Amino acid sequence: MLIEPLPLRIAEPPAAESILVIAAHPDDIESWCAGTLAGAMDRGCTVTYLLLTSGEKGSEDTRLSGAAVAAVREKEQRAAAAVLGVRSVQFLRLPDASSTTPIPCVSSWSARSAPSVRA
Repeated sequence: MLIEPLPLRIAEPPAAESILVIAAHPDDIESWCAGTLAGAMDRGCTVTYLLLTSGEKGSEDTRLSGAAVAAVREKEQRAAAAVLGVRSVQFLRLPDASSTTPIPCVSSWSARSAPSVRA
């Protein structure tokens, strides 16, 4: 039985002045929606990233400590965001792969850093 692929659907960039993108790990945003965000920025939108973790468990290299992996991943994330023209990249630095509920942390961040944003 041949299964037909689903039709490709290209998302239109949102019509907004600013977008706050919240993701768990560095590089999640580039994998998921960088093209859509680039289109929004081409239309004058400003974009801010809020990463819940620094991705310290995102390497199979056992020679590196979690702190070293986090430093590399944060640097890479900032560089990728700069290529896209993202205004700001913030890290909450919650433990990677934890069961911590991020909602209170995001709410606290938004109250301090982005009063117009509500989690």
